[in-house]
Parts: sequence; C-alpha cells; structure tokens
Amino acid sequence: MLAVSVIILLVGTCTCTFDVPVLIWSKSSPLSHVPQVNLGNTVKVSEFSQNYLTPLTSQKDGNLVVFLQEKLSLQDFTKYADVYNSFSDGGAFKNVKALMDENFSVQLPAVSSPERALDMLKKAFKGNVHDVTIPADVNGLNLGSSVTNLIIVHLTPASGVQSEEETIASNDEQIGEVVRRLDKRDLIYTALYTAKRAAQVEKEVKGVKRRLLAAESFNEVNNGTFLNITCMFFYVRTITTYVDKGGKNTTIQLNDTSKFVDDGSMCDNSTAMLKFTYTDDSGLKLTMMFDISDKNTSEWKVESLKVKVDGTVNNVDYSGEANMNTNKMNVWAPKDFSYHCSHLPVINATADNTTTVNISLIFDGLQLQPFNIINNQFSDGWDCVPFFTEGIWMGLLSVLLLTLILLYGFSMLADIKTMDKFDDAKGKTITVNASD
Repeated sequence: MLAVSVIILLVGTCTCTFDVPVLIWSKSSPLSHVPQVNLGNTVKVSEFSQNYLTPLTSQKDGNLVVFLQEKLSLQDFTKYADVYNSFSDGGAFKNVKALMDENFSVQLPAVSSPERALDMLKKAFKGNVHDVTIPADVNGLNLGSSVTNLIIVHLTPASGVQSEEETIASNDEQIGEVVRRLDKRDLIYTALYTAKRAAQVEKEVKGVKRRLLAAESFNEVNNGTFLNITCMFFYVRTITTYVDKGGKNTTIQLNDTSKFVDDGSMCDNSTAMLKFTYTDDSGLKLTMMFDISDKNTSEWKVESLKVKVDGTVNNVDYSGEANMNTNKMNVWAPKDFSYHCSHLPVINATADNTTTVNISLIFDGLQLQPFNIINNQFSDGWDCVPFFTEGIWMGLLSVLLLTLILLYGFSMLADIKTMDKFDDAKGKTITVNASD
C-alpha cells in the first residue's frame, strides 16, 4: 500500500523544497475524521494543526506518537523503498511499510513545516509530553491511563552510519522497536512519521551556470556573514547602520558573524520572514525583519523591512523603530534565483515613519534566497546591476560618435564631383566658360 501510494503521490505532486511528507497510521481509529489530501495540494501549518493534530489528540484515547527524523522527502521513498517492486518488503522503510499496510493509514505528501505545528501542539498539549531518544526509554515512560500522552521519538541514526540509505534504515529499525515496546504496554495510540525539514533534492542542471556563493554554514565564509536559517539563505559582508535621534547620532557596523542571532525566522511556499538581532560592543541591539512574499508564480520580493533599535550610548537613548523604504531597496528575483547586489544604495526610513528615531542602512555585498534552496547552495544570482551600466553606455556612445564621423566622411566623399571634359592634344583646345 505504501509503495503504490508513494508512486501515485509523486506523479501528482510538485517537488517543493520545504514540503515534508507525513504518514499517519492507527490500529484502533479508521482515521475517517481527518481529511484526505488531493494530489498537488500542500497542507499549510495551520491546516495541519487544526485538521490533523487537534482531532487526533482530542479523540478518545488520543495518545499520539510522533516519529521525527532530521529530513525526509517523497524522493526518499522512490530511492530506498523499492516501490517499483510489487513484492518488495519496503527496502529501507521495511517497518514503516508494514505498519502502513497493516493498520488504518493516511498519507500527506506535502506538509509545510510540520515541526512548527508539532511545537505549537507540544506547548498547548494538556496531557503528558514525553521525549524519547532511544527505544529503551519507552519502558520507563509514565503512561497513565487517565491522561493523554504525546510521545515524540527523536530518530537519530546509529553510530557508524554514513550513507543516506543506512540512516533511513536505522531510523526505520528504531520505529519498529518503539512500536513493539509500546504494544507490550497495551497503549492505544495514533502514530505519525515525518521530519523536521525536507530532504533537498538536487535538480538536473543543463549547462554550466555561475554560483555566486555556496557554503554549508556561516562559519565557512570568512569575508562576511552567512546565515543558513532552515529554509532560506542570507549573506552579507557588512551592514552599516546610521541612527539619529534628536540631533544625536551613532553608527553601527554589523560585520561580526558571532553577533548575528536568528530571532524566529520562518517560511513556507509563498511567504517568508527573515528576522535576526545584532548587539554591538556599545550595547545597542538592532533587530531587522524582512517580510518576503512570492508575488506570483514567477518572482519573489522583499515587501517590507523593519529595523528596531534598543539601547543607550553615551547617555543617549536610541530606542525606536522605523519602516525602511523597500521601493528604493528593490530586492527581488525570479522564483528559482537568488538576489545578489555588491553595493545597494542608501536605504532610508519611509516618509510616513512616525517614530522619533531616523535610521539609514547601507548593505555591502548582499545575497538572499528565501525559496527553493537546492543542493544546499545559493541558486544562480539575479544581480542588481542594470543591463545598461555606465561602462556599456560609454561604449555605445563612443561607437555611435565614431559611426557618425564615418558616415559624415562617406557623405563628403560621395559629394565630390569629378571633371567630365578633358583636353585632346590633337584636337582643338577646349574653352571652358566661367559659367560652366
């Protein structure tokens, strides 16, 4: 059943980089109260929480066991589950396939950031929450029958595992072992198998294209700051911030990688928010929040940028916030591209900024990609340099000037008149009148 389902889902589902598959099964519940997902549709975080997690935990015997691994994609099933063999036992997903086939089950091919929904459930859950790291921990859990239980099993591969297939097989063995231990304790539950993030699938690239920047983490970039924030990449060499309040001003250079701290950045298929803080040596704390949207199917754009300052320098309180003029910033790129700009123009606060603090920003060496991270590197860069640069205009004007001079020269040559009468030494001398 799992093999056939995965093949069908792959045919009708887009390979979105941040969508994670979710498998649900239960021995006792037919799961008829949770909706099926049409092919090609993505379940958003709010929908996953309201239509799946809440009903599963609010029903009678609403115990939920979540098997959570680091990354997972539908392509993992086609590569390692031997889905094209009707007599296969599931390959690396042997135990998962058996559990899906033998119990009531539902497959969700694409769920946007299921880990976020699980975090919200964990905070709001009124029963007992248990975190399990190894199967043996199940034996010591306090699974009282009077309260519901949320058991989150963090799947980590066994020591010595190297390949991706071995990692999945190791996690699958842990799932089987946890299920056997739970069955011995006669716990009625619904199980859910998913991952923190999608496994990134490398696209086939025809031809050779330029990559402006590629790195595993910000520590590998020694000439700037690279932030790998789950679903988006952000790189900058330096951000110079000018803060003015009541005639007093100060300058902050954001160039120390260790002081950039992610502050709740998030993204899905159509929107993203990049938010980070930076505290300089003087004690001023800056918070920058980029709101990014997928305007349509072809491009994305930074819709707004808010900057907040907290702190005092030399007895001057610079606290305040400002909305920056993103129209002048003009950060956008086609959907499958990253945005790159070596030198952005000075970005000031908008004219309708009502706060008493005035902020100006200068980005040096900015590159941003909020969607479609492929193969853990920036996609091709959509550069801010216009098509007609100053050098190109100078070259075109020079060529135009030389062309005009050449044409003028040709026109002068074409206007030269040659003599049409000549002397004959044996004949009469030609007399040319002045009028001729």
